[in-house]
Formats: sequence, structure tokens, C-alpha cells
Amino acid sequence: MTGRPKRNKTRHERFGVLSAFKKNITLRAGLCIVTVALTLLLLFALTLAWSTNVVQTGDLIFRTEKWNFNGQITVYGDTLTVAPGDTGRISMRLRNDGDAIVAAGVTVSKEQMSEALRRRIYFYVDDSVVRNGETVERAYVGATSGYTYTLFPHSEMNVNDQTEELPALHWEWTYDVLGYYVVGTVTSDAVTITDYLRPVVYDYDPIRTTFDEQGFLVTVDGTKTTETFLRELSSTDGYEGQIDPSKRTATGYYPVSVDENGNGVWLYLCKRLEIIANIEEDTVLGTAQTPLSCTAIVRVTGTNVNADTIVVDSETKLREAFTATQNGIVQLSGDLTVTEALTLPSGTSILLDLNGHTLTSSAKNIFVAEPDSVLQILNGAVDGGSATENAVRAVGAEVTLSGVAVKGVKNGINVYDYEGTDPVDSRIHLVDSTITASSLGITVRGNGKSSAERTAVIIEGCEITGTGYAGLSGNGTYYGTDIRISDSVISGYYTSVYHPQKDSILTVENSTLSGWTGIAIKGGTVYLTDSTVQGTGAAGEPGYSLSGWMDTGDGVYLEANYEWTTEIYISGEKTCVTSANAFAVRKYEPDVARASISITDGAFSSDVSAYLTGGVAMRKDGEMFLVGANAVETTAEETTSVESTSDETVG
Repeated sequence: MTGRPKRNKTRHERFGVLSAFKKNITLRAGLCIVTVALTLLLLFALTLAWSTNVVQTGDLIFRTEKWNFNGQITVYGDTLTVAPGDTGRISMRLRNDGDAIVAAGVTVSKEQMSEALRRRIYFYVDDSVVRNGETVERAYVGATSGYTYTLFPHSEMNVNDQTEELPALHWEWTYDVLGYYVVGTVTSDAVTITDYLRPVVYDYDPIRTTFDEQGFLVTVDGTKTTETFLRELSSTDGYEGQIDPSKRTATGYYPVSVDENGNGVWLYLCKRLEIIANIEEDTVLGTAQTPLSCTAIVRVTGTNVNADTIVVDSETKLREAFTATQNGIVQLSGDLTVTEALTLPSGTSILLDLNGHTLTSSAKNIFVAEPDSVLQILNGAVDGGSATENAVRAVGAEVTLSGVAVKGVKNGINVYDYEGTDPVDSRIHLVDSTITASSLGITVRGNGKSSAERTAVIIEGCEITGTGYAGLSGNGTYYGTDIRISDSVISGYYTSVYHPQKDSILTVENSTLSGWTGIAIKGGTVYLTDSTVQGTGAAGEPGYSLSGWMDTGDGVYLEANYEWTTEIYISGEKTCVTSANAFAVRKYEPDVARASISITDGAFSSDVSAYLTGGVAMRKDGEMFLVGANAVETTAEETTSVESTSDETVG
């Protein structure tokens, strides 16, 4: 049977407060103001249920502490050579083993650092957040200001730079200390600094940056005055009020957000001689013969959902909840039918607890999540009607499904990136959910180079089925995606996953994929580990399709006609790739240099010797070809590599 080409359809913050007393959950991973009371509560909780994990990364020591958190926190990272001007990440794995949603509030204490390093080393999450009505492009994290990650029941999240799942926690050593925000008390008699919050950075040039006779900054570049610089800085620092340059104290501090006693947030700009001294001090610190010992305490505080919940029993009340401007938790009191799309406006968040009930809709789109909105649905079922096109249409939004069964729809989740003047990438997270769609389970369209981030789709412990087309499909025109599938079952009539997009990543771990052609790849980098892939359809001739792929019936099929690099890496002793009527693995055409397949482990239903990475053994055992560790037998005589035994092997 000759395959026919497929055609894709036409392409058509988060600010939360974590209260130690109310234990409210933020509905978006966003900047969280952790009060002094919460810090005290953390310290007090040391006598209750506290555990500590210390990790040394080079000359930095990161110690994590957790309280009231039913799960695991693991900190890991590369060995670091720390020097002035360096930056790095604190990679964490957060797992919630409990039955409730948890807001994991992360703060960092520098109390064990020297005064010099406290002024230089800062921690931040590279995520744009809204604080006090101001957009902060980088969320600095300290002992009194933090960042909140939301974890669903029995779910795990990786916080690092290698994935697009969650923004990572970074550290940086600010070179050339020019100024800083502090929290403390400033009076005419004394200055007491509790914490250094964030650095002040500008393009310092000894010639163009000017100072007055007392050494105070006059212009940052010869033209921009201190007043202008502070006004611009104040508009995006996330603190209340505007900095008034005329209120500078004799010691050089500018009030930012302080009370009548001088307590609060202050800004300090270094004088000329201080900057010179700081540069010299950086040189001394960076060239010290004895390595510096620098300890930071990363505190992770878990709080369960206990926020005000709106219980709804009608379409009118549910629609009102979706159009409200404030964030909220909405819970169904019983099964409910809606007739029009439930649209979540830009910049709003909602957590819809189906409460074990079924939401039925005959609308074209059951849910629409607009740019920069956050939609979270859990614990129940969503059922579409004959006219339903999509269960969820996400456009530059964050959507999470946890414990949700979706059925009766043509397409499960249709993911787009917002490509307006301010592009926004979508983030989709599916946990312990099922989607059964008559066409496509999930469709993903990135926005290419319009934004630096990739469109993220994270699938954990799910079953996704597209009975008429594919379980999951990308699009070659709309690239820049990061799709990760773990512990899941993905199936489709023609293929489980279609991945044609360039500059994209697909990671599959401990999962089962099946379709006429098991998985069809035409672009990006694909990692297939400890997974089962099954090609179930009739054998078809490979060829070049301008849209879609050819139905070959192979297990893993790479069609290399697009003008971009495609790499497939297959590994893991548990990996098993089979085809009922064709090849386990095939690349078309074999001599295309920009496309490659590398196999290091697994079991295959046909000879894959042409794809083995140098030196990897393969042997035939009955109808299967065993590779890598699987090829090793108990006796030396039987542990041998075999030559290709099939005249039909495609290289």
C-alpha cells in the first residue's frame, strides 16, 4: 500500500500572594511576596517537620529546606568555577506526593554569606511577572521575596534551563557593584541592612559616567541624568511608589517603599570611589588563592489549597466566574451543561475543580484561554458534542489538566502561540488525564523565532488518543516547541506523534506509542528512551510528502525531505520498537546527511545495524534484534555482533 500525504489544519501573572496564615494558592507560577511573618514561621517550624538537603556545586553550597511539604525536593547542578561576573542555575526537582495541590514557595537566604558577597551574589527566576502593577522582567528571589511553583497531586516538576517546563532559579555574581536595593532601616544616625534584594546595573564607563564633587552619580552615560535613570528604574522595579531623587539621604540612600520610621525598601547608588573600590575588591575575590566558601539556604515551603472557592451550579454562574477580572478557584456542585465557549480573558487565572462531575458542551470550543491567561482544570470529565471542534483552544496561554477525562471532541487541545506585537508562548501540562478525540488528541504550533522560549507541552501519566488522525501533531511551519512525554500512552490512527518542526525537541520516556506508522519524524531532535513504539498498519512505500508523511507502517519513520536538521536518539534497555508489516526503524532517504538516527539500546522487530552508534552490539534472538545491553548473553561465544541479515535494510 502506498501512503498518502496528510494535511494539517490551517493555523488559526501572574502575580500571587502566598500567605502563611491563609495558605492561599497562587494560580500561576509567579512572583510571591513572602512576609516576614512567613519567614519566622519557617524558622519556628524547624522544631516540627523539617528536612534539609545540602548540595555542593563547586565553591557554592546550596542547602534546601522544606516544611509542610508532602513530597521530595532534590537540588542538583554541575560543578562550578565561580568568579565575578559568572551566573548559573540551581536546578531542582519538585515532587508532590500528596493528594492536594501544593504551592511551593521558594525563597533564598544569604544570611551565612559575608557582607561583600551578599552585595554581589543575587538569585532570580528569569520570568516576567507583574508586581504592584509594574512588569518586572526578572523576578529576584531573597529571604523576604520569593517565587511560587504550583504542583498538582502526585506530580513532578523539573526546574532547570534544559527544559521549558518551568523557569529555573539562577544565581549571579554581579561584577562591578554599582548599586543595590536593600530592605532594612535607614535613619539620620544609622543604616541597618537586613537583606540585599537586587542589584542596580547600568553601563558604567569611567569616562562617560559622571559624578559630582561628593562622588554622587550625576549622569550614567554623560547624557542620562540620575533623575531620569531613577524614574525609569522605579517604573519597572516592582516596588510601590516612585523614587524621588530629591529625598536622597546624606548617606546616599533613596527611599523606595518605607514607613515613617525608615523601615522598608531603599535604593543605594555607589559613589565613584566606592565603584573603584568594588572593582578592585572583585579582582581580589576572583583571584584569591584560597577558594571562597559561599552558602545559600534555599527554602521551599509547601502550602495546600485552602483559598476561597466559588461553588457554581449553572452555566450563568460559571460564565461569570470565567469573565471575572480576579483570579479564583471555581468548583462544580454537580454535572453541568454549557452552550457557548468558556473564555478566559488575557491576564486572568482560574482553577476549575470539576469535583468529580462532568462538564458537557456542544460549543465549537469548550474552553478558550487567551494570551497570558492561566487555565487549570482538575478532577472530572469534559464531554463535547457533535459540533465541538476543540476541548481547549490555548493561544499564548498556560493550561493544566490534572485528573481530567476529555471525550466527545474532534480535537482535544489545540495549542497556538500568540504572535502579536508582544509574542507569548503557550505552556501545556497534562497530568493523569485522558483525551479521546475523533481527529487529533493534541496539536501544537510554536511561533518560531518570534520569542526566545519554546512552546512547552508536558505529558505525564496520560492516555492520549486521536482515533482519526494522530495522538499528537506538530506543524512544520510553526516551529520552536518542547514536547515531553513520560509514563504515558499515545496512539493515533495514522501515527502516535507527528513531529515535523525544526528547532524543536521531543522527549519520550517510559511510554507506549502506536499508530499505522508508530511515530513519524521530519524535524527537530527526538529522544526515545525506555519506551515501546508500535507500527500497526500495512506496509507502504516511503516517499517525500510536502505536507504530512507517507504511511509506511514502520515503527519509527524519519522522512528527511525538509531543509533542516533532524536527529533521533533511541536508547534504554526497556525500549522495544516493532512493526507488524514493515520496518522497526527506517530513514528515507538513507543518504541525507542532515538527518540521522542513533541507536544504543533496545529490542527491534527488524535489523537496525545501519543505525547503531559506533561499537554497539546487536544480535538476533528469534524474531527480534537485540541491541546494546540486550545483546549481551551469558557466554562469551554468544555475545557477538551480527552482520545485517536482511536484504531490505534501509541505511
